[in-house]
Amino acid sequence: MQYRHDDLKSPWSVGLEAGLTGIYYYTDGGIYASPLDQLLLLADAAYRLSRPDITIKLSGGQYLHKDRGVRLDLVRQFTNVEVGVYAMKTINGATAGFNFAIPIPPGKIFQGKKARFRTTDEFRWEYFYTRGFKIGERYRTGYQLDQKLRQYHTQYLNGQK
Repeated sequence: MQYRHDDLKSPWSVGLEAGLTGIYYYTDGGIYASPLDQLLLLADAAYRLSRPDITIKLSGGQYLHKDRGVRLDLVRQFTNVEVGVYAMKTINGATAGFNFAIPIPPGKIFQGKKARFRTTDEFRWEYFYTRGFKIGERYRTGYQLDQKLRQYHTQYLNGQK
């Protein structure tokens, strides 16, 4: 579950993310599943500088595997591309990395009266190195709400709606 309070006219936004899961994987002998005992509970606050369009985000809480800590992100937005760096410190260790997002053309491929076929909006990738430790792991949901809403905030700041 994700919740985000993001007034597009304000540079501040806050968010919450929560989830409960277990571990599961497929083997030759069948499916292995553990009880639902992995709690994810994160909160964040982000501030956007309109010039040069940089978002500073501080998040923290409990990641998967009972790992608690904080993460600082700096994300620079260009017209259609995002480039960011981050640093993280948790009880399991510390790490830093970078991420980027680029649009995937052609966007909408086919639209009829009852169906629409299109590609995903963007390709998002993040580099992190944890030396095998479970540092700041979270769900891979495709995108987070702040990533999606950040695009609209830029349009509002530039006078577009």
